[in-house]
Amino acid sequence: MNSITDIELFVRIVDSGTLAAAAASLGVTRSTVARRLAQLERQLEVKLLIRTPRRMALTPAGKEYLGYARRIAADIRRAAEAVSRVDQVPRGVLKVTSPPGFTVDVIASVLAEYAHRYPQTHVEFLVTSRLVDLIAEGYDVALRITPPEDSALIAHRAYKSRLQAVASAAYLDARGTPQSAADLSEHDCIRAFNSSGNPRSRWPLIAGGSVAVRGRVVSNSMAALRRAVVAGLGVGLLPVELVAHETSRGLLRPVLTELVGVEVTVNLVFPERLHLAPRVRAFIDMAIPVLRRTDWAEVVGPCPSVDRLAE
Repeated sequence: MNSITDIELFVRIVDSGTLAAAAASLGVTRSTVARRLAQLERQLEVKLLIRTPRRMALTPAGKEYLGYARRIAADIRRAAEAVSRVDQVPRGVLKVTSPPGFTVDVIASVLAEYAHRYPQTHVEFLVTSRLVDLIAEGYDVALRITPPEDSALIAHRAYKSRLQAVASAAYLDARGTPQSAADLSEHDCIRAFNSSGNPRSRWPLIAGGSVAVRGRVVSNSMAALRRAVVAGLGVGLLPVELVAHETSRGLLRPVLTELVGVEVTVNLVFPERLHLAPRVRAFIDMAIPVLRRTDWAEVVGPCPSVDRLAE
């Protein structure tokens, strides 16, 4: 905390949403953050934030100051990166963001190993459906399904995956195996949320178009969806790598393999720089081989079977 400037702290408060959240991310007390903010406001002789028990909002002066503060905070980060490149030792704060989905557990596992391997680093991992502005918010790497539109960002293709329909053997024995995409209307489909935050009502067809689906279980966590499918609650549309362990052992069976599914490309996106900071290069070098594995159970662990869940 001593090494963070009041300007960087102000940016952290705004991005965190509350003083308490900012304090938690820095490992200090809320009173310490409040004191530093008050000190900054006294120095500037303006009020930057309006705080009530339920909300926090920028004042007009705060909005104006935030733009400058973000640029200064980014320059401070770049200065620290330039120094760290001298000896190529990963150090400093690594900020990674990902949308909710099938890579979250994999990246979390990579970051845990990363933190062990590089003790001079701090790790922040934000999982959000919001499209994070990497440059403005000071993030190093984002996982994105679609290539970035911003020319200031670089997309490094991590791997290609395929979503396939799968169900447990017990479910299919009880409900029957769908023979056509239209048959899914008679089945419980375990669905994810779309980018708008609503349950997906259609699944993609390999030949183009989509098919209507419905079901009782919806989640933005692929780990939760996988568990629901293994538990026999319905048919799920999941990455082949995520269910490779279960399908190879007969716990899950692929269905409609020639009809339902889609290929997706996962990119690691980062701001364009002449030289990547050692902490960022080290993370990318660790993440890509893991993401390209054909069986993610080696990383996140196999999903318990229904029998084991009942123990």
